[in-house]
Amino acid sequence: MLLSVDPDRLMADADGLIRDLATTLGWSEGRARGLVAVFVTEPSLDLFDDVGSPPEDPWPLDRIVEEVQEWVQESRTDTAWPKCPIHPNHPLLIAEHEQPLRWECPAGEFSVPLGKLDALRDR
Repeated sequence: MLLSVDPDRLMADADGLIRDLATTLGWSEGRARGLVAVFVTEPSLDLFDDVGSPPEDPWPLDRIVEEVQEWVQESRTDTAWPKCPIHPNHPLLIAEHEQPLRWECPAGEFSVPLGKLDALRDR
């Protein structure tokens, strides 16, 4: 069973991710939007949890953020994207089950809302 998700809504909801990609990687908004659109429209995107059940929350923006982050890292565009400002040897991770979505340091020493990575430029 596939979840019914409106791609236009997902793209609108992904504005913070698009802003973070453009700000931190020096990309144009169009390039960042194009990458996110690939994951929003990807028919094989796994919107199910590890046991094959639909997630409790059918809004998969957190999954899209994780997939985009993995692509940026694995494509070697930036292997630690987005870098933790406290510990630059590891990336920030998207906090699971948090609304609104937040980037968090795995050590718990830093947190910033999705779409607000531009605040890191001043650190």
